[in-house]
Amino acid sequence: MPSQGSFNDMKTIIGSRKEISAEIQVAEHSKYSRFMTMENCYKQQKGNSRETNADGLAVTDLIHWKSRLQTALIQIRSRKTHLMLESVKGLHQKEKLLREENKLLEDNMARIKEK
Repeated sequence: MPSQGSFNDMKTIIGSRKEISAEIQVAEHSKYSRFMTMENCYKQQKGNSRETNADGLAVTDLIHWKSRLQTALIQIRSRKTHLMLESVKGLHQKEKLLREENKLLEDNMARIKEK
């Protein structure tokens, strides 16, 4: 029969897995909420360009819009990279927990076989 300590270790590992899962869900939600903001910015810009005659736009206006779009794209790419790194970090933590859990299970199996 496995010891009480090994059950407590398992509970700790399972609790840690739940915390990491919750962190990943928060990151995913913030990722999509950020994209919605950028989508709204795009729609606003698109709506503004429809209200004016494309031929009537000044070169400075076009340069301004180009600059805003480039800035938005840089922010999106930066956020995407950040989220991917967070995801990789979470996966590494999850892998570590799974390895620890596997080690505990192997130890428990070895103790059971010895008896």
